[in-house]
Amino acid sequence: MLVVGNNPDATLDLSSYDSDLVHGFFLINNTTLNPGVTILLPHASVAGRVITLIETDATTNGGDLEAYPQTGDTIYCAANTVTNGSAAPGCNGYFYLRVISDGNHVWRVVDRS
Repeated sequence: MLVVGNNPDATLDLSSYDSDLVHGFFLINNTTLNPGVTILLPHASVAGRVITLIETDATTNGGDLEAYPQTGDTIYCAANTVTNGSAAPGCNGYFYLRVISDGNHVWRVVDRS
């Protein structure tokens, strides 16, 4: 598990983990209520790769987690499709968000809470 996001108001770009197949769990600092935390997932280029984002503050004091894909990728999130240029909100996970890649630039939400 990697702890990322020491600045909860910043957008966290996880593209540096594109080729890292070891780390699949990311602990996200969401201690600021507004505006929450915006995450850019790694590229969805490895089939079967699972990414789990877990917030540090699961209470109502923590800001929401909003995930967006990298340019050229898509997230299928419940009833909506999220692209890099999508207007907020992205794919929300209130405590955690788990996605799986199809290897063809698509993340699919497996679970969220």
